[in-house]
Amino acid sequence: VLAENVVISLEDARSGRVWQATNAQLVLRERSDGVTVSVASDLFNGTDDLSQVLLSLAFDDTTRETELGVRLENVPSNDIALQSPALAWLSVLRSPISGAMRAQLSGNGTLESLNGTLDLEDGVLQPEGLVEPIRFQTARAYFSFDPDRQRLDFDEIGFQSSDFRVTAAGHSYLSGTPDDWAASFVSQFDVTEAIVHTDELFGAPVSIDRAQADLRLTLSPFRLEVANAFAQKEEVAARAVAEITVEEGLWNVDVDASTDTIHGGRVLEFWPTLVAPKTRKWLTERVIDGTLSDVSFGVRFVQGTKPEVSLSFDYHDAIVRYLDDMPVAQDGAGRATIHNREFVIEIEKGWVPSGEGKRVNGAGSVFRVSDIRQKPPQGALSIVAGGQLESVLSVIDHPPLQLMERVGRTTDFATADTRVKASISM
Repeated sequence: VLAENVVISLEDARSGRVWQATNAQLVLRERSDGVTVSVASDLFNGTDDLSQVLLSLAFDDTTRETELGVRLENVPSNDIALQSPALAWLSVLRSPISGAMRAQLSGNGTLESLNGTLDLEDGVLQPEGLVEPIRFQTARAYFSFDPDRQRLDFDEIGFQSSDFRVTAAGHSYLSGTPDDWAASFVSQFDVTEAIVHTDELFGAPVSIDRAQADLRLTLSPFRLEVANAFAQKEEVAARAVAEITVEEGLWNVDVDASTDTIHGGRVLEFWPTLVAPKTRKWLTERVIDGTLSDVSFGVRFVQGTKPEVSLSFDYHDAIVRYLDDMPVAQDGAGRATIHNREFVIEIEKGWVPSGEGKRVNGAGSVFRVSDIRQKPPQGALSIVAGGQLESVLSVIDHPPLQLMERVGRTTDFATADTRVKASISM
């Protein structure tokens, strides 16, 4: 049986959405074991763009099972998300989708299997209508769904934009009843590729060698929880937990990350340029060498506000230029923190050269910026210098202190072992 120029209206009683298939061609064929139906049509979905759908259905008289196949072109992601709880994760995206899906239905109409290949273009991540969208150029997903286990397996899922590219594989379990359209998805993914192309986010392109993450995605209200993430770039390994929500139309982001050890120069590779930029600039210009350990980093961000940052780490083997004209501190060790907008570096070990192979011990010195957001930032350096008197005086006679020059004395007017404290406001 062939029917042409057919108009079909479909209404989803659950969501209230209406689709209209126009200019459809319907072909019905009888087989010895059942019937097949194919429908090719344009699909009007309430937008200015028409979608194209090719639907095939095969019904087996003996088993009462139905095999359903569909090819899609330019179908809105929201429309596909409405077709099954297993596809509900697409509801957080806004994008036209092309691809194909195949489903097997049992004799009583329950879903037995679902497989799909989906390609998205020029879309956004936008869980709610008022929240600022996160754009991507292309995305793809190759997946299968096992209804008995309520498990989605992703052979590949990936997103790409002008700024980033990420590709992963993994699985998700639907948490809730099989008919729960507001279900959450409990997932585990292995990231096979992650690259940030732009210089704007980290100051230079950044990539990671491998990553893993345990996730829970709740659709309504939107909440993405990262229970355990692991990432590695060469010898640097880090762990993180995070939570991303939408509240009152604004993105809310909480991230806590840690690493056991990292070379001081590599910290800045993974430090976003917009997060505590003045502290980042100070570390870039002043820390010449060193190793950090027991590193903890946290950021709290609400869209439209400046991030709140916390940071702590131990350091050793550090070479630091605290002031432009002062000698460079060597073999430094101690602890640094950012808390409540205050940046503090405590020196538990370290020395500065004073000439003729002599050293001045700087243990106990502290560098402090009381508010890293203040413009310009106000810093204070509390110097503790111990050693031979002439060596100590020669150090504090450098700019900006120039204490001996100010009092009109030379550094060799006396000999003794001494310990000097001085404070410099900047």
